[in-house]
Amino acid sequence: MTNSTKTTDHPIAKKPGYKKTKLGWIPAEWEVTRLGTVVKVQGGNAFKSSTFCDFGIPLIRIANIKNGRVQVDEVHVPYDSKLERFILKKGDLIIAMSGATTGKIGVYELDFPSYLNQRVGRFIPKRVDHTFLRYLISTNRFKHDILVDAIGGAQPNISGSDIESMYFPLPPL
Repeated sequence: MTNSTKTTDHPIAKKPGYKKTKLGWIPAEWEVTRLGTVVKVQGGNAFKSSTFCDFGIPLIRIANIKNGRVQVDEVHVPYDSKLERFILKKGDLIIAMSGATTGKIGVYELDFPSYLNQRVGRFIPKRVDHTFLRYLISTNRFKHDILVDAIGGAQPNISGSDIESMYFPLPPL
């Protein structure tokens, strides 16, 4: 659309029930909001490599996110009751928050607990269910916005608050 083209010249503008927003045309009953209004992004713990061991609680690092799933490898750490908030549960959605794979998403489908390592974030839904959240973070718009926000240094990097501040179209809940 050129600068001289009016908003009302857009084909969807002639269809009732749509409105123009900063994200483009969306159904009139939808709203544009920040991701943080419907989900919290929790970062992992900075486990020291000196605590790594052969047995214990598996540690989920960025490298464990493969093809949309989370896989466990040989890195474990001892259980610590003070770190309960970093334990992943079946169904948790996680995201790589730095490195060449920033924005890579995985679903934790294992039947045993694992710890969430630093630079891996967990989505904690507040107003949406896991199904909607999984759809939302799988969209091209989300992936694009993550990469745009992550670029800026020698290594791509994004924070939980950066992700929470992203805009998206929200249907009525």
